[in-house]
Amino acid sequence: MVDRVLYSSVVYPHNYGFIPRTLCDDSDPMDVLVIMQEPVVPGCFLRAKAIGLMPMIDQGEADDKIIAVCADDPEYKHFNDIKELPPHRLAEIRRFFEDCILVDPLIFRYD
Repeated sequence: MVDRVLYSSVVYPHNYGFIPRTLCDDSDPMDVLVIMQEPVVPGCFLRAKAIGLMPMIDQGEADDKIIAVCADDPEYKHFNDIKELPPHRLAEIRRFFEDCILVDPLIFRYD
């Protein structure tokens, strides 16, 4: 479910939300960044396919981010692994979390 809107000049690089009925170590639902061609409105559900994990620590607790593609997007539905994404796309995602989400320390790997 897409659940957040940023109230600043910074924008999410893709659709950001959570996976219902899941929990991360911080007792919040698993966060997911869904890569697709178009933005969607908050509160909608998408069919998504996980292609990678971005392990992160937020205030001393695991706060991992699932990286997924929209299962119905003709441009991205064929991706099966985060390593298939263009390097610049990965750099954009990493930079977003470095700049906009308060994490300490930021741990990022996609291998």
